[in-house]
Formats: sequence, C-alpha cells, structure tokens
Amino acid sequence: GVLEMTEIARNIMSTAQRLRNENQIKVKQPLKKMYVAGQEGVQDVLNELGDVIKDELNVKEIECVKDDSKFNDEYLSVNFKKAGAVLKGEVQKLKTALLELGDKIKDVMSGFKKGKVTVGEFKDLDSELFNREKKPKTDFVISHENGNTVVLDINLDEELVMEGLYREFVRSLQVLRKEADFAIDERIVADFNTNDQKLSKVLESFAEKIKQEVLISDFETNMKKPRIEKEVEVGDGKIVVKFRSKE
Repeated sequence: GVLEMTEIARNIMSTAQRLRNENQIKVKQPLKKMYVAGQEGVQDVLNELGDVIKDELNVKEIECVKDDSKFNDEYLSVNFKKAGAVLKGEVQKLKTALLELGDKIKDVMSGFKKGKVTVGEFKDLDSELFNREKKPKTDFVISHENGNTVVLDINLDEELVMEGLYREFVRSLQVLRKEADFAIDERIVADFNTNDQKLSKVLESFAEKIKQEVLISDFETNMKKPRIEKEVEVGDGKIVVKFRSKE
C-alpha cells in the first residue's frame, strides 16, 4: 500500500542522507547515481516515488540492483584461530603477504573459491584458514539497514562540482535578497566579483540560471551604491556580491 511505499522510501532516504553526512558531501552537491538493492517492492517504490527521492537526495539517477557485489572488492583475511593451529609462528607473515597482494588478489580469490590458496611462499593452503571479506570499491559508499542496501556513487566530475557550487551560491544569494529586504517578486541588479578561477567559471556557465533563480534583470560591474554588499563563501573560494534595486 501507499503507506508501506512511503515507509520504504523514507528508510532509503534516511540511509542515503546518513551516507552523505558520513562522507561530508553537502546536501547542495548533486551526485550522479544511487543504487538500491533490497526488499520486495523497492522497484515499485522507485517507479512511484523515484522523482521525490531524487529531489530530496539531490541525485541524478537511481537504479534498482539485485545485490551489491559489483560495488565491492573481495579480499581475504587470516582466520587466526585456524591458521595459527596450522602455521604456528608464521601467521603474521601470512597476514603481511596477504596485504601485499595488490592486483594478484583476483587469482587468490579464485583459488579460495576452489579450496586452495597460494600467497607468496605459502603454497596450497586450505581455504578454511581464511575469511572472505569485502570492502566498497573506490567511488562507492554502501550501507545496509532496514532490509535495504543503499549505494552512492560519490565520484564527482567537474560538471557535478560546478553544479554543486552553483546551488550553494544561489542559496547564499537568496539569503542576501531577504537580508536586503527586496520584495519577493522584485527584479534586481547584481554585481559579482571573484578572483577564484573555478567560481568565475561557475558564474559564467550558470549566469542565466542565476538570473532566473534570484530574479536578477541585469549584471553590472563596479556598482557604485549597492543596497547590500557582502563577501560570500562558496566552496573554497569567495565572491563579493552587490545588489541594488532595478530603478
């Protein structure tokens, strides 16, 4: 039913929000993709409420997946109890050898699945001397709760970073508009000034959108008598903002 759907959607959103917070990704920073694996009915929820979830989480795309294996790298750890009985004092050495595997981990994993593991000088060890572990691949963060697995792709390309900065800037501008007491539907003139290259690029790329969102009719350089003037922080840079009435 509708209530159930809302409940599942809510669970998914709170898990994703927590993942964002834990990885210090601002709410205004758009993310490319989120994957959900989970209970029966998740696909229906995404069909019905997908747009709401996307808006709420600022994610471009959501995909329902069967399981989270493609977001994880598998590796082995030493089962100290079992390995200790067989290898005695060599266990630490085996642990080190495992950590130094690098790309060879793939061969070791396939050996593990067949029952025999060779790591460096340790040949054909029984698979039960190891535990199978998994960790999220770079660019993915994963959480399992409430019967759902939520995966966020936190890789930010330049486009996403720029959009994040633009959203952050617009929010500051809306606050400034209020501070300066402009009427809600009043069109204004703005002057933006920054030495930050990235922010200059944001101002250029998103000029039209900023105009629409903040009801700016024109830009002006070296504004003489602004109603409000303030330096706002956006990402790691700063922009000096001046606003005046249109007339």
